[in-house]
Amino acid sequence: MVLSAEKTVLSAEGMVFSAEKTVLSLSAYDTVLSAEEMVLSAEETVLSAEETVLSAGEAVQSAKKTVLSAVEMVLSAEKTVLSAEGTVFSAEKTEVLCSEETVINVC
Repeated sequence: MVLSAEKTVLSAEGMVFSAEKTVLSLSAYDTVLSAEEMVLSAEETVLSAEETVLSAGEAVQSAKKTVLSAVEMVLSAEKTVLSAEGTVFSAEKTEVLCSEETVINVC
């Protein structure tokens, strides 16, 4: 009877040990899941940062296009000014030529 009781106690202790092992295993599993969640969160942060970098790159390209367009407008305006100055110079040259008596026939 004492041996039977001792067997029962040992069996109960074995069950307790098995339960503790299960709890520790579940705790380790929870730790692994928590670590995996942290990794996923870090990956999402990296993706978000990459999207921000891409968006910034697109903004820079857009700004470069705007600057180039502005430079083209300035060059076009300068070309127009030069053309107008050429027209004025030509008119002044014609006026000078026409005011001289020797070249009146040219006018």
